[in-house]
Amino acid sequence: MDEPTIHETEVDGVRCVWLDAARPFTAVLLFRVGMMDEPLRMRGISHLVAHLGLLRFHGTETTFNGYVALRETGFVGEGPPDQVGTFLQEVCTSLQDLPMDRIELETSVLRQEEAMAGTDPASVIATYYFGPRGLGVTTFPQFGLHWLGPSELEDWVSRYFTKENA
Repeated sequence: MDEPTIHETEVDGVRCVWLDAARPFTAVLLFRVGMMDEPLRMRGISHLVAHLGLLRFHGTETTFNGYVALRETGFVGEGPPDQVGTFLQEVCTSLQDLPMDRIELETSVLRQEEAMAGTDPASVIATYYFGPRGLGVTTFPQFGLHWLGPSELEDWVSRYFTKENA
């Protein structure tokens, strides 16, 4: 079986990498900001940005998801290529105009998600090793979900959710 060919280009200053694969077409917009970048008191800010950034897609035909990992935040779209391309463009637009009136509701949803989540052993070990910073923050509560407001979110987005950081 032949190895897939990796393609690379640039779109609007953002590096794009892809390979031809079986359908459905899937694309991920990644930003190099994750849990390890969040100060302990702001834990959860990237998660809140992702939730707010994806609100406009609920109830649409777009298959989408978002996630926050240790080192990145991703926005995933799946479907016809033109629809996925539009989704990625609209995510960028949405991140620059977050629905700040929904902060309270979304923080409530995220706190409920957190209450139901488990902790994996690797995260516990990282917390003991690194303490409450960097790789060690993943087992700590999302403290930011109790106080973050529009100005903190706008600052975070303007610092990390940029084409230079995509």
